[in-house]
Amino acid sequence: MWLKRCAVFWAIFIFLQSATGKGRATQHLSHNCTASIGVVLFKGQDNSGEELLKWADLAMYKAKDADRNTVCFFDSVMQIETASRVLFEDDLREAIPSLSIRWWP
Repeated sequence: MWLKRCAVFWAIFIFLQSATGKGRATQHLSHNCTASIGVVLFKGQDNSGEELLKWADLAMYKAKDADRNTVCFFDSVMQIETASRVLFEDDLREAIPSLSIRWWP
């Protein structure tokens, strides 16, 4: 069942890619559009819609980082990487006010 859902999603992605990958041009303006898509697969777990959207968002940004116009499936490693980055940024925010730089000419 999981493989069938992936195949259906992949067919949708190929359709979107072919629809958006073609450039559009008018007399004065040229426009190209690509799609970076994040996907979360879940099976009856007790996850909120907000949590699922957050995971899909993480997968989408991973797709953008990898290469535009692609698809990325969410996995738990993405959540771990994001959590560790947030903790690191919080530590930096706490350390910066107490940071002192001394300079002697």
